Amino acid sequence: MREPKGKERINLFVTSELSEQIYKVAEDENSTISDVVREAIKEYISKIENAKINRELEEGYKANYNYYLKSQDEWDYADKD
Repeated sequence: MREPKGKERINLFVTSELSEQIYKVAEDENSTISDVVREAIKEYISKIENAKINRELEEGYKANYNYYLKSQDEWDYADKD
């Protein structure tokens, strides 16, 4: 893993269609191409991280289903006289 530091240049290739879309968004938003690409990458990474967390939560819930079910059954009698 690399240590975070200042800005770094990353070169990448995109299709001409995607390039046109990026330029249009940058122009429409009165922004730079770098800002548009940076924001898109941040959103993509956030989406991937959230999906990973959701998968891990789902796996945890499934792995502990029987425990939660038993616990719920025990609470069913807590408020009854």
